This record gives sequence, C-alpha cells and structure tokens, in this order.
Amino acid sequence: MKLLLSVVFTLFVSSAVGEVIKHSVCSDEENQCTIHAVRVNPCPQAADNNANPCHIKRGRSASIDFDYTAGFDATNGKGEVFWMSAEGDLPFLGMDSNACSFTQCPIKKDERKTYSQTFETKRKYPARIFDIKWKLSNADNPQEFCCFVMKIKLTK
Repeated sequence: MKLLLSVVFTLFVSSAVGEVIKHSVCSDEENQCTIHAVRVNPCPQAADNNANPCHIKRGRSASIDFDYTAGFDATNGKGEVFWMSAEGDLPFLGMDSNACSFTQCPIKKDERKTYSQTFETKRKYPARIFDIKWKLSNADNPQEFCCFVMKIKLTK
C-alpha cells in the first residue's frame, strides 16, 4: 500500500511540475529504454503547441522530469546532458552526473520510474535554440542507456 501511495504521489507531483514537451529518441540504435513523457518547468510555450522549444532565460534555473522504463538493471546510474552541434556533442558543464540523486536506484529493468533534475543556465551561453541530448546510463556498463533529444531556446 505504501508503494502504491508513493507511486501515485510521485505521478501527481511530476505532472504538476512542468509542461509536457515534444522530444525524440536519440538516433543511437543501442538506446534501451522507453521515454514516456518529458516535462520542463518553466515552459509555458508547451501549453500552446508542444512542438515549440521551451524559452529559458540565461542565468536562470529550470527543471526537467522524465518518465522512463529501462531495458536494463543498474545498481548505479550516470546522467549526462549534451548540447548537440555539428562539431559533436558538447557536455553541459556543471551538471551532477550521479543519476541516483535524481531517480530511485537501483534501476530495474521494465520498471517505470521518474528522473527529476534542476539545472542552471549560464549568462555567458548564447541566446539561441539548442538541441539538448539527455542520457541516463548504467554507470558500470555505459553501453546500457536511455537517451532522448529536446529543444530549448535560451533568451536574454
């Protein structure tokens, strides 16, 4: 009963935290998860048309929550965020990569969970639209991972 109440509470809080946004699965054919929904707060643009990127002011914080079902077991997880560019994926500096701080560990195969993290954008980042790649992997076996891409627009 406690587990059921915990799950219901988590789903309720998660759904109230941000707007559901459009995302896509990474092109990596090795992606071993289902990403059910991605939410960003603040993102009032998603309410109008979830194809619009979320507008986030430089120097401000935003939060992301995503619901996933892993296709692997992991005692410890690693979370990574990248800005995708023509030169390659650039890591989002200053992010805590200990996924167990943001999702319940151990990660169990075929168990639906939520990952919740707050991040801060730097004032020095350019104001433009970015493709952001989120990756959650098995810290002991990086070939086992979840991955999705979303767009954000950093504004002045």
